Amino acid sequence: MLVIHTEGRMTSLETDFDNGPRSDILPEIGGIWLVPAGRRYTALARGNTAGFIEIQLPARLHGSPGTDLRPVIAGTDPFVARAGERLVSLIDAEDDLGQMLAENLAEVLRMHLLHEYALGDMVSEQIALPARFSLREQALLRSFIEDHLSEPLSLELMAALVERSIHNFLTAFRAAFGTTPIQYVIERRLIRVRAMLRGTSMPITEIALATGFASHSHLTATFRKHMGASPTEWRRDRRG
Repeated sequence: MLVIHTEGRMTSLETDFDNGPRSDILPEIGGIWLVPAGRRYTALARGNTAGFIEIQLPARLHGSPGTDLRPVIAGTDPFVARAGERLVSLIDAEDDLGQMLAENLAEVLRMHLLHEYALGDMVSEQIALPARFSLREQALLRSFIEDHLSEPLSLELMAALVERSIHNFLTAFRAAFGTTPIQYVIERRLIRVRAMLRGTSMPITEIALATGFASHSHLTATFRKHMGASPTEWRRDRRG
């Protein structure tokens, strides 16, 4: 388990791990606790109301037997603190792009925890696999994404299609396509949106839903960010 102290002050905090360290260190905002799999801990806090984020980590963060995390009490790791808060803010994202961003961030956080806090051997078969797609795998991914642009997509789904871990998939995807899966999906959806804006009179809301965007406003915000105009403005300018 990963615990991040996000707000509030305490006058005292006693933390005790089974078969591990104990401490009465007062946490700072952004302080982190890492509870290794299979270990129990107790904490007694006194003071004003405090806010914490708890993130349940997989029992094994890595494919290698014997890989575990060392316990951490009130540690300082600004990246983990920021990533944890951002991850929680993305959990309830209504669109698949937000969910994919959460998946991506979760993977980056997982690798950071392994690099900084792992005990044992970090090398596993999944990470040792060549981070390259074959031409067949590239074609399979292109076809799959194009055929499912109107549907919710996920990193897990696409990685499973080519039988890769998410870590390996992300590395191989960037090497093959020159961009991230999220940006690639956005690019392909916007190409389809522009074709529909030029070639049909469909309302913007219908175009949004037909191209995988969660709503009219979601499409408009994404389109304006990438094209410098709203879909309505872009359509009007192209039609004169």
